Amino acid sequence: MLMRMNSTADLEFLRAVFSFMPAGLFDRAPTFSQGHALVAGKVMPQAGYVRFGTRTAEEGGADIPTSWAAAHL
Repeated sequence: MLMRMNSTADLEFLRAVFSFMPAGLFDRAPTFSQGHALVAGKVMPQAGYVRFGTRTAEEGGADIPTSWAAAHL
C-alpha cells in the first residue's frame, strides 16, 4: 500500500519495488489526498487506486491513565 509520497528519491526507490504496477497509477502518488492510496499485491487481484471512507470510530486512548506511559518507558 502506497499513500502520499513527495520525496523524489523515495519514489524512485519505490518505483523499483512496485515495478509490476502501471506507471500512470504510480505517478499519482504525490497528488494523493488523505485517505487515498495505491494498493497492490496479494490483497488485490490487480493494482488499483483506492479511497478509504471517513473514520467511523472516535479516537481512542482516553480511558488509559496517563501514568501508564511513564511506567512503561
